[in-house]
Amino acid sequence: MLVLFARYPERGVGKRRIAKDLGDPETYLLSKHLYINGWFDLLRWPGPTAVATTSEEPLDESTPFKVNRLDRFLLQEDGNLGERIKKVEQELREEHFGPLIFIGSDAPELTNSHLAATRKLLKEYDVVLGPAADGGVTLMAVKESWPPLHDLPWGTDQLCDSLKRRCEAYDLDVGFISDSYDTDDCYDLLRLRNSLAEDARPDRKSLHHFLSQLFPTVGVVIPARNDHLELARLIEHLQQLTIDNIVVVDSTFDPLTAQRCRKHGVQYTHGGTSRGERMDIGAKLIEDDIIWFLHADARPDKSAADEIRLHIKRGHSGGWFRFRFESTHHPLKKALEVCINWRAKHGIPYGDQGLFVRRKTYKKTCGISHQPLFEEVQLVKELRKRNRLGMPFKALDMTLGVSDRRWQADGWIKRTLHNRWLALQYIFGADPDDLAAKYRGNKK
Repeated sequence: MLVLFARYPERGVGKRRIAKDLGDPETYLLSKHLYINGWFDLLRWPGPTAVATTSEEPLDESTPFKVNRLDRFLLQEDGNLGERIKKVEQELREEHFGPLIFIGSDAPELTNSHLAATRKLLKEYDVVLGPAADGGVTLMAVKESWPPLHDLPWGTDQLCDSLKRRCEAYDLDVGFISDSYDTDDCYDLLRLRNSLAEDARPDRKSLHHFLSQLFPTVGVVIPARNDHLELARLIEHLQQLTIDNIVVVDSTFDPLTAQRCRKHGVQYTHGGTSRGERMDIGAKLIEDDIIWFLHADARPDKSAADEIRLHIKRGHSGGWFRFRFESTHHPLKKALEVCINWRAKHGIPYGDQGLFVRRKTYKKTCGISHQPLFEEVQLVKELRKRNRLGMPFKALDMTLGVSDRRWQADGWIKRTLHNRWLALQYIFGADPDDLAAKYRGNKK
């Protein structure tokens, strides 16, 4: 018998970690989707089924089948999770004496293959568990009867191991299906947004569509100028991230780069007399919810786009990444990283720190300046002013890798001092064109 053991969706109840980021209305809709997914799992099950939930009320007209389609419908009683499972088991044993497979509504990545594997393993083992990546369980199956469950560490990363040891202490052989995931926070939802993309089950398609609408889309703008090799590496790297769209704006048309962009589904254009103008051209081509500016030598982590989505979902207008040098062991590296990140926090984060902003907010600001150097300064200043409006512009707690090739070429101390000298002159009103000429003169 397949048993759906799940809380009935209610506003303001359950999924509190998710509700902290999404709010109660969207968390309630999510709970409905997950609950209905569980009912569909019962509908696909070839054997007897049961539901143990917390309300007799039908969810709504979208519930896949009526209660009388079930073999048993039970209301959970008071107690912790272990006590409630034992009580449900005792009620089911009044009529059903075969194996019981308990699933929840918060593990939508469980598939028919997981359930079929459980059914097969129950011929060999007394208990079958579905380990969750966080140390919990996504499935619990027993051939005859559970041992005492009331004092196990429910809701912790010790549950699966503790449950296994408890079963073995009562001479029950324990088997395992492959690991899966449950749904506890927004990082799990972002993972589901990706993992369910190819799931053919109609209920999972509906959940995937809901999650796709729940989180904002991310479009990347890459300004380029003689960055053929670095740009090729970045485009290849971004294919591993959950990016919705990419725009490359080159200084002049390059047929090889254009061909590479077409191969990867990247929009390619050229124009602009400065990096700032190319960034602005790209920003105006982006139609996604978030504009993310990346230099060609940037190396973001694989989860960077999802971190941006969650950052914006939490009410920020935009932000930047903490600076990190790539592939170097120079003794000044750590000290410079600390200094750069301090300057970004208390002053201006520059473009090599992966600035990102809501597209609607960007359109209300001055945008990226077309000047040849310090093009992002005025935009950052405007975004910082929004801190007072409840839409803060803050750094992510994640680093962005940046190539150290220019520091190595120019000399670590020399380049750092030269950059600070240029910034100081800019603060005191020096012409950006003159500063850009000095900046280019320092590059080899």
